[in-house]
Amino acid sequence: MRPQRRVPTQIKGWQSDARNISYDEQVAVCTSLKKNDITMAKVILDFTNKKIIRNGWNNDKTFDELFAYFHAGYPQYTTEVMLRLDPEYLIQFQPVKEEPTIETVVETPVVMDAIMVTNTISSSVPQNEPAV
Repeated sequence: MRPQRRVPTQIKGWQSDARNISYDEQVAVCTSLKKNDITMAKVILDFTNKKIIRNGWNNDKTFDELFAYFHAGYPQYTTEVMLRLDPEYLIQFQPVKEEPTIETVVETPVVMDAIMVTNTISSSVPQNEPAV
């Protein structure tokens, strides 16, 4: 945790506003833990056995809750590993695809028309004269 840029840290209570704080997270996926990893990391998850090795954030969180947090923020790490280890477990954390509703179907042509109008206007402006 550190202050955001240009936050006046000399003013008492600057940490009480969440907009003033920046969290530094470093995520790593490894096959074996080093001694330094165990002492320095706040959270260590064992993906193979689906258990928490270390949790320095909040002790009442389960493996599923922590995995969901990291999967939402860092899917490039968790997806690759869990596809190899347990693809069925990973499925429960994938977003559910919603069936198109009437509202969605109605909104789509409007967006497409706006794109076509924009393209038509930009292509009708002469290239040698500045647009007004």
